[in-house]
Amino acid sequence: MARVRLVHVRDVARLTRHLLEVSPEMDYHLAVDRGDVTQKSLIQAVAKQFQLPYEPASVTVAEAVLAEMADILTMNLRMEPSPIMEVPWQPPPEEDPEAERKEREAKEAEAAREASKSSLLIPEAKKKLRPGSAASSTPPPPPPEELEVKEDEPGPQLDVTPGFRWWSEAGIVENIAQVATEFLRWRQLVPVKLCVAGPPSSGSLQLCHQLAEKYRLPAVVLEEVVQDFAGRDSPLGLQLKEQLDLVAANAANPKSQGPFTLPGPLLAQVMAAAMAEKPGLHRGWVIGGFPMTTEEAVNFFADMPVPAEPPKKGKEAELVLDDLKFKEHMAPDLLVVVQSAEEVCQARANASESKPYVEKEFVATMDQWKKDKDALPELFGKMGAEPVTVSADLAAEAERQKHEADVKAAEEEEREVPPLDESDLVVLASSSWSWLEGATAKVSSALEGRRPVFNFLAPTVESPEPSKVESVVEEVVNEAPNEEKLRAEQRVEHVKKEELARLEKHSEPLRLYLMKFVVPALTGALVEVCHEQPEDPVGYLAEYLALYAEVSKERRAESR
Repeated sequence: MARVRLVHVRDVARLTRHLLEVSPEMDYHLAVDRGDVTQKSLIQAVAKQFQLPYEPASVTVAEAVLAEMADILTMNLRMEPSPIMEVPWQPPPEEDPEAERKEREAKEAEAAREASKSSLLIPEAKKKLRPGSAASSTPPPPPPEELEVKEDEPGPQLDVTPGFRWWSEAGIVENIAQVATEFLRWRQLVPVKLCVAGPPSSGSLQLCHQLAEKYRLPAVVLEEVVQDFAGRDSPLGLQLKEQLDLVAANAANPKSQGPFTLPGPLLAQVMAAAMAEKPGLHRGWVIGGFPMTTEEAVNFFADMPVPAEPPKKGKEAELVLDDLKFKEHMAPDLLVVVQSAEEVCQARANASESKPYVEKEFVATMDQWKKDKDALPELFGKMGAEPVTVSADLAAEAERQKHEADVKAAEEEEREVPPLDESDLVVLASSSWSWLEGATAKVSSALEGRRPVFNFLAPTVESPEPSKVESVVEEVVNEAPNEEKLRAEQRVEHVKKEELARLEKHSEPLRLYLMKFVVPALTGALVEVCHEQPEDPVGYLAEYLALYAEVSKERRAESR
């Protein structure tokens, strides 16, 4: 397996700065890290870090040779970094503020003592010194010695080579998490995180898959995750299966008082386990059908689950949401709330083929949603998520508006209109999925209004529709160069025709001369060569033309 030599660009920059500081004797220095990386390990590390949903494919030798930079990637050389990079870096000693303070106070005290000594004068010395005396006169300072500057004298050299501080000494494979973070930060690849919530069978699962397909994100749907983990033999799967059996038994027992839904902490635990398996660390994710209650949201998004207050008599326990801290890496961008009437949701649940309809479970889940549907947007607002509301009953609403318009028109015309059957509206709304396209566009507009969405994809820039005046001006501007180009082409064509006619007229005498004197003689000579087939056809042709010229000359002389 071919080894690839790599180095982080920060280490190259640090080596360059090091060379300017040290000024070594060597002219060439090699900047490589200490990682012994092969092509396979490099690709596998990148694929694992970005959680690709497939295994990297292998290629043949012929395909690899045709790849870009194939010669560099197949050199298979072992290299050692420059000796300057081998010197270990020693961190500076930690400064003790107390020791610095004591040292500063000692220096200040010493300076004060020196100042007090210099200010004291001995009296006997004052008497001996008289103004104007030779002893009192200060001798002039000696002239400064001239500094000798030697051009070839080397500058100050460092006694000890300073240590080299690596940024990525072990290589890209060992520091793949750090390199991935830099890659995302410099390219502004912010993960897209969306939560789609709504009443049961409201269509939130379908909208979740639609948004995931648009932004190429993993869709984490609660119903699908529960079915997946319930079929596993893991401790979490066995616990989930036990709870599902308990819910099914309670739903089948007419006298049972519940519970008819899975507990919120267990659902949060299952969703967290599913999120850990999805490739959404750098891209993001779309959660569908979860959370339905504030308890589920707190258990899933909060940094630590908030304990419930002790319930009072006749009252349920309430979650303490004050001073709640959330996981920053899990904070969603938007909370998409799907609105749908209870009758429409019930009709969708009855018509669903993926999951059998259980009335008690549906009613219990609907009651949970009604209880916390107003508190969820407030809770997500604390995480910085903007709520976006979409309606799944657009078909019924459009039909109701149409009926109202017909009623108004009938009142003006004094005629009767048949009443609107609500059951027909329920059937229409539950069977229509045309609202998904408009809901997806609304969510995309809200998301891209907050920040540009790259997410490993080229941004789509939609140009505004031009007005009529702008379109007319654009047509005029576009037509002007086309007309000018057409006129230029016509002028060039006219010049070509004139030049061709001039050449034909100029070459006409030469053509007549060739047709009268040269072509007949040459034709006869070639025919004679074909008949005789001499060993030297070129020499024979030359002799024939020379003899033909002499005979023609004699004939012209005789004719005169």
